[in-house]
Amino acid sequence: MKNKQEIKVILKTLELLRDETLWDKNAVFGEECDLENQKLTLGCALIKAQKEIRGKVHNRSKEMGVVRRKIYFYYFWRAGIHPVTYFNRNRRTKYDDVIRVLQLSIQTLKT
Repeated sequence: MKNKQEIKVILKTLELLRDETLWDKNAVFGEECDLENQKLTLGCALIKAQKEIRGKVHNRSKEMGVVRRKIYFYYFWRAGIHPVTYFNRNRRTKYDDVIRVLQLSIQTLKT
């Protein structure tokens, strides 16, 4: 399967954010992620998933690029300069929007 590891990272991110109570809306660019915390921003969940799947973090990894592009395409006005952070904390972004971006990213990685 194409992009197998990238898909695993996104699936792990979905698992980490499997419930709205596990999502932290208050993202800050350059934040230090407390990976022991149950409640994670989208960015921290992606970082934690990368560490668990790959053992290291790549901010310019393929899956991070796909997530950024999905945010720009579907939620352009919420993206800002740092799309993952600004999308996560935008007052109009809801939990369902975050999950949708991740699901759309998986679909793109499968093609």
